[in-house]
Amino acid sequence: MPRVLKGACDRYRRHPAIPSALDCMFKEGSLVMDRREISRRSVLQGSAALAGLALLGSKLPALASESRAAGQHAIWPGHVALSFPARPGEEVLPWLDQPGPNPVPDIAGNLLKWEDLDSWITPNDKFFTIKHYAQPQIDATTWRLGIHGMVQHPLTLSLADLKARASQDVPFTLECSGNHGFGWNFGLIGNAVWTGTPLAAVLQEAGPLPEGTEVVFWGTETGPEEVRDFPLTEQFARSMSLAEAMDPRNILCWGMNGEDLPPEHGAPIRLIAPGWYGIANVKWLTRIEVLDRPYKGRYMARDYVTIREEERDGMKLARFTSVGPVNLKSAPAKVTVLDGQYRVIAVAWGGPVAQLEVRINDGAWQPATIEEGGDTEYTWTIWSLDWEQPADGEHTITTRAIDIHGNIQPAMTDPEIANKLTYWESYGQITRRVSTGAHYFPETDHTVSGEFLTFWQQHGGLSTFGYPITEAFEEDGRTVQYFERQRFELHPENAAPWNVLLGLLGIEALGGSAHPPTDPQDGGVCDYHAATGHNACGRFREVWQAGGLMIYGYPITEQFEEDGLTVQYFERARFEHHAGNARPYDVLLGLLGYEALEARYGGDLPPGAV
Repeated sequence: MPRVLKGACDRYRRHPAIPSALDCMFKEGSLVMDRREISRRSVLQGSAALAGLALLGSKLPALASESRAAGQHAIWPGHVALSFPARPGEEVLPWLDQPGPNPVPDIAGNLLKWEDLDSWITPNDKFFTIKHYAQPQIDATTWRLGIHGMVQHPLTLSLADLKARASQDVPFTLECSGNHGFGWNFGLIGNAVWTGTPLAAVLQEAGPLPEGTEVVFWGTETGPEEVRDFPLTEQFARSMSLAEAMDPRNILCWGMNGEDLPPEHGAPIRLIAPGWYGIANVKWLTRIEVLDRPYKGRYMARDYVTIREEERDGMKLARFTSVGPVNLKSAPAKVTVLDGQYRVIAVAWGGPVAQLEVRINDGAWQPATIEEGGDTEYTWTIWSLDWEQPADGEHTITTRAIDIHGNIQPAMTDPEIANKLTYWESYGQITRRVSTGAHYFPETDHTVSGEFLTFWQQHGGLSTFGYPITEAFEEDGRTVQYFERQRFELHPENAAPWNVLLGLLGIEALGGSAHPPTDPQDGGVCDYHAATGHNACGRFREVWQAGGLMIYGYPITEQFEEDGLTVQYFERARFEHHAGNARPYDVLLGLLGYEALEARYGGDLPPGAV
C-alpha cells in the first residue's frame, strides 16, 4: 500500500467505531474510493488517469483549491474574511506555561505565539521557518529544475516555464513534525494559500518508466555529515511513492499568500504536499528523480524517524516509522475576556475535522463552535467556547479534535503517545494553563492579582521575575509587590503597560549609584548606551535585547567578577553568567527582589506583605 494511503488508513482506524472492513475507504457523500482503485497502471495511463485523479479531488469538498490559467497569480478568494472570532476591546489572558527561550534561532525562527494569532491566514513575515543546512542563495533567472531518473523524457524547466503552466491555489496548514516536541517549540505551524503548478502533470510529461516506483525531491541545501565514521556532504532530500507524488493536490509552488514565494520559504520553487508534515514539503527544489527503490537519506531513514515501543510476545520491541502524513491534532490558542465574559479559542487540523471539544480542569468534554475554515480539509479550523463564570485562580484548558470518521486525538496517556520515544509527531492532547482574576503560587504561599498578574504574565513570568515573595502592600505611598527578582510598583496614573513599573533594584543593589562611564567597545558584539556610558556585550547583550529598557533598564556597569561569577548590573536587574549551564540558562537573573527586601526590612516585613 502506498505510504500516504496507508497513513490515512492508520489514522482513520484509530477509533474503535471505525471497522477494519472499510479497507481504507474515503467516504464523502455518495463517493467511496477504495485504495485498490488507484493502481500503478492507472497512474501511468496518461491524461485520462490524471483527469480521473483530478475529478476525485474535485469531489472532496475539503480540497478547496482553485485552478487558474497560466500566468495568473491571485490569492485564494475569500481568505481575507477568515479571521479569529475577536470581540472589540477584549483582553487576551497570557498562558502561564509559556514556552522557554528558543535555543536554536538560526535553525527554527518566527515561531507562532498562540496568544497573538488573530488571522486564519498566517502572514508571510510571521510564518515559521526551518533550515536544516545553511539557506542557499539562488539566482532565480538561472535556476533550473531537472526531472530525471527512470523517466522516458527527462525535463529541465526554468521558473518561467513552470509559471507558464496552469496553476492552482492550495490552502494548507504547514506544521513541522517536531512541533510541541520540546518545551520551547509550541509554534512551528502556520496556514497559507500556496500557488503553483500541479506536480502530477509535470511527472506525467516526463513519463515514469514501468520500474519507477519512488520519487525523490532534492533541495539545494547541503551540509556535512558523518555516517559510520565516513565524512561526507549530504544534499537535503525527501521521497514519496510515485502514487503519492501523483496526488492532484501536490504542487510545485512559486507563490505564498498572493506574493512570490519568499527566499526563506523555499524560493524559487518548493514542493507543497497537502496532508504531509513540513519535512516532506521540500524547499529550494533543484531536481526531481524517479527511482526503482526506496530512498534512504538522512531525512528519511536516520532522522525524522518516529520510534515507538510495542509489546510482542512479552517483549518490548522498538518500531521505526519515517515521518510522513500529518496526524489529527488540536491546540488551545488563547483565552479572552470582555466585560467578565470569558471565551476559549482553539484550533484543529490534520484531517477533515468534524468537532473540537474543550475540557476545563477535570470537567466534562464540551463541544466548541466552529468559526472559520470548515470548508477546507488541509487547513486548520478555528473554534470557540464561551466559558461561563470561571472561579478566580489557575485553570487547565485541554482540547481534542474528532475527525469525520470518529477518530479522536489521543490523550498524552494513550499508549500511542505514551510509548513514543522520539519527539517527532507530537500529536497528543495539549493542555495549557491560564489564570483568571488572581493566581495563587503554592511554591511561596503568595497570590498575584490584577494589574500585577497581567504584567507578570505578559512580560516574562517565572523566568524573568520569579515567584512572588510578598503580597501586594503599601510602601512609600505606593502599592508594590516583591518577586524573587524584582519589585512591581503600581502607577494607576499611567496607561497600560506603564501602569506597572519595575523597581530600580540594580541601582539600589549598588548603593544608589552606577559605575563610572566607559568608552564604546566593539560594535559587532556590543551595544553602547550613551545614556549611562556602558556597554552590553555578547550573551548579556542578547538577553538584554529580549526585554530591553522596560524590563532591565540601561546598563550601569561593565561586566566584572563578583562572588565567582561574571556579572553586570542594569538599572533593574543583575545578569549572571553561569558557564556550566547550557543555553539559554547560561545567563540567569540575580535574586534582587530577595536582596532588596532583606536590605529594607530584614526579617520584619510590614503588615500586609506576608
